[in-house]
Amino acid sequence: MFDKLAATPGVARLRTLGRRHANVRGLAIAAASLAALLALLYALSDMSAFGERRRQAEEVAFSRAFALATTPDAASADGVLSGELDNGWLFLTRQNGGELAARIPAFAGDVVSGLFVRAAVPVSDLGIRSSVGSVLGMLFTLALFAVLGRYAMTMTGFGRQVGEALWVDEIATRFADVAGADEARRDLTEFARMIRGELSYGAVGARTPKGALLVGPPGTGKTLLARATAGEARVNFIACAGSDFGGMLVGQGARDVGQVMARARRMAPCIVFIDEIDAIGRARGKTSHTDYETTLMKLLAEMDGIAPSSGVYFLAATNHVDALDPALVRPGRFDRVIRVPLPDLPARVAMLRIHTRTLVLEHSLDLAEAAVMAHGFSGAQLEALANEAAIQAGRLGAAAVGLEHFRIALMKVSIGERVEGAPLSPQARRLVAAHEAGHAVLALTDPDADPVERVTIVPHGQSLGHVAARPPEDLRVIDEARLRARLRVLAGGRAGEIVACGPERRSTLAAADIAEVSRLALEMAHHWAMADAAGFFSEPDAGMLERPSEAVMAQARSIAAAALAEATERVHALRESHETLTRLLLERETLSGEEAAAAVSERMAAA
Repeated sequence: MFDKLAATPGVARLRTLGRRHANVRGLAIAAASLAALLALLYALSDMSAFGERRRQAEEVAFSRAFALATTPDAASADGVLSGELDNGWLFLTRQNGGELAARIPAFAGDVVSGLFVRAAVPVSDLGIRSSVGSVLGMLFTLALFAVLGRYAMTMTGFGRQVGEALWVDEIATRFADVAGADEARRDLTEFARMIRGELSYGAVGARTPKGALLVGPPGTGKTLLARATAGEARVNFIACAGSDFGGMLVGQGARDVGQVMARARRMAPCIVFIDEIDAIGRARGKTSHTDYETTLMKLLAEMDGIAPSSGVYFLAATNHVDALDPALVRPGRFDRVIRVPLPDLPARVAMLRIHTRTLVLEHSLDLAEAAVMAHGFSGAQLEALANEAAIQAGRLGAAAVGLEHFRIALMKVSIGERVEGAPLSPQARRLVAAHEAGHAVLALTDPDADPVERVTIVPHGQSLGHVAARPPEDLRVIDEARLRARLRVLAGGRAGEIVACGPERRSTLAAADIAEVSRLALEMAHHWAMADAAGFFSEPDAGMLERPSEAVMAQARSIAAAALAEATERVHALRESHETLTRLLLERETLSGEEAAAAVSERMAAA
């Protein structure tokens, strides 16, 4: 009954006050720690002052000090003016400014009491000051143990709550806030309506799915979709990450899973969302970490133990569905696998409209043009692009954000900030121009290559030059001709260096190209059977720490070597066009795709 009451909107104010009280508790702990530190400093200074006083005083027997303090003649003869009891010692102050000090015996309580009655000189008791120091020191010790205990609990996972819990009234996200991912939104809308009870296929024997797995590249909005599903279904929401389940102690991950599930039952109706579930859901046998397997088995058992009528549902997100344990994705746990792909052109336009709602845009700005330039961007990258375009507009003093600001932002987001450092030497600058012209001339003259949008030798980030190309929007299947054209364009930079400057001038500019050629050639040989010697056969995947076989590596090397040989031959055949592009880049530094294509076409027509 109390759990149902906790889910009502009337308790929202109490939860808000609870969060404020939690902040107050945090401030109180910080204040107590500061007070304990000050207490320690006070106690240490008090002890230091007492020790210094003892070292400065002349130590005498207690019997002599007692006689001097209680006998007027003796006190007068020895010049004793006053006495003080301090931390179990009797200090007598003399006329010359010096002090006599005597330790008070442990059995001399009655004698000390009589000292105040029979004293021949004024005697005061400073014992209360030392007691305060001792008490403060003890308080500091207790506070220190409390702080260390809390730190140990945090490090080991005891006493913590995994994930973030949101009640119905705290979830403002809806599907209207999500652009793109139309198919995923359609499936999740149906899921939310079934949870809410507005949609039922019970007439044909269908039941509400227990959960759904969102699969897609990073930044495509999987977390946002999960939160919007809870908002549309009007249920509570627990969000956690796969990396949250674990700690320094063995078994902590399984305990965390149990805690989250118990919390979900109390908050039902509720959606439990686990982001990056592959952190705990990897296939067993691919890792030697038995604690992770224990955590996974606990998750499987908990999901099986939740009845369909309990009101607890599951959503999870991953970038690597192929790495998940088959038992995790079987029906009855995650009944649906929902793909969340990178947005297509209409989706990118819709996302840019959402992310530019608060920006001042030029009236002539067509967001579709900006979306075309941002091919392959995820939703998160589009948000960063829009914000960076606004920053660039502000930096340049513009009154509104225009398409050129998006172009500048795209370069920064893609390859880094423009570098305004020391200029390159003429020889190095020509080498960079020849390298980029090699990429461009092959891309512009190969019908299977991607269209060129821009060529530049202006340094950005770690790159001294860049050729921006845009793949076709509707490219779903890639044939071997397009892959080999991609390899030749990548190798065209090294080919341009060789043709323009000679083999001895090969440079480090091709490092990234070589890495990409190697990756792509290995994929062609290993997975796609595009090597002549491989036949229609793909080797089984090696373990994560193992290399592909030597036969596969040899086939990949052959593909890469052929790409470089073909690229060098083509650049040499197009030498005049290559030289024209190199010269234009040295003069202008940046060429649009149209300008580069016109220069190559004009040169080829003249030849």
